[in-house]
Amino acid sequence: MESGNGKSDKPLHVAMLPWLAMGHINPFFELAKILARKGHHVTFINSPKNIDRIPKPPKTLQPFITLVRLPLPRIQHLPEGAESTMDVPSTKLGFLKKALDGLQDSVVEVLKTSKPDWVFYDFTFEWLPEIAKSLNIPCTFYHITPAWNVSFFAAPKKQMNLDFSLKSMCGPPTWLPFRTSIHLRPYELMRAHNIPKDEETGERASFDINKAFSSCDLFLNRSCRELEGEWLDCLADIYNVPVIPVGVITPSMQIRDVEEENKNPDWRVALSQQDLTELAHGIELSDLPFFWAPKKLKEGYLSCQRGLRREPRIVGLFGRLGPLFKGAREKNVAMEVPRSEEDGSFTRDSVAKTLRFAIVDEDGSTLRENAKEISKIFGSEELHDQYIEDFIAALQKYSRLSSTSK
Repeated sequence: MESGNGKSDKPLHVAMLPWLAMGHINPFFELAKILARKGHHVTFINSPKNIDRIPKPPKTLQPFITLVRLPLPRIQHLPEGAESTMDVPSTKLGFLKKALDGLQDSVVEVLKTSKPDWVFYDFTFEWLPEIAKSLNIPCTFYHITPAWNVSFFAAPKKQMNLDFSLKSMCGPPTWLPFRTSIHLRPYELMRAHNIPKDEETGERASFDINKAFSSCDLFLNRSCRELEGEWLDCLADIYNVPVIPVGVITPSMQIRDVEEENKNPDWRVALSQQDLTELAHGIELSDLPFFWAPKKLKEGYLSCQRGLRREPRIVGLFGRLGPLFKGAREKNVAMEVPRSEEDGSFTRDSVAKTLRFAIVDEDGSTLRENAKEISKIFGSEELHDQYIEDFIAALQKYSRLSSTSK
């Protein structure tokens, strides 16, 4: 076991329960591998198919990670064999949530048997804290996206003091104790809250996010104080719970087994065909050198002047990493391709112009200099390893306090 602030005579045992989505399972598992590398044990709980989709950790870490496969109960209207958001249309998410809720008894048995020191859970497990407390196990909510979006999408309504009109929600966030240029656009708000109805039943997926957030003993956030210090403090005030950043877990810190990862399906946020086309032509119009790597050669090719190209590896910049860019843009270290306020679409010309401004134009020199400076923070393995050590130390400290108070 490595030394540092997280060192303890007794290694921690953590149980993890991410939502049934690879976009949540993978970040949880990344943290599991980091804890395992530090000598702590992790019991990782999910459905059989999702567990099988996770690339195997390096052999040196496998003794520290126990994979628990819990079969989902059969739920009417949930497609047979569906175990993940990638297996169902958005109209069926409510039934996937019902299947997850049907695991409560199984989760109780796993926790009783494994007796972890901590339970880490995701936003869909609003019932987990009550179970953990009944078993005298402290629990922590692990938030995998930036702290700022909790204040917009999940803050208690009474604290926001808004009339919840589109104009009010997309205006300056007056409920915050500090000034910020971050705000929501109409299309972002509509995409977040416009959960489609199931055509068969008329039901919509429902998640009690406030209960999930406010019921934990600790709130972990995949962020750092250098980027989101005020937002992290704001979260602590909103939910009256200690908020611990675990760092951004940079690519250099992520533990990879390339051979295993190549055997497993990739996951990403997809663009519409129109957006993909505009992105491709925008990159070409920028007249900048680029490399477009198709992941799988099958239907859906995009024909461009330089050959056959399909889904680009930089899709994440427009999708999964989007929330992080708002904070980075506020610090003038990133810029976003202009989008339509109403539907979020963008054009090839706006892609080309943004790329040239960020990479080569003289007017973008300040942006590039700022980005170089903040890259020292994001690229500092020492800094982000310290975040991991500090977060482990917080778990150890709380466990000691908890055990002495029983």
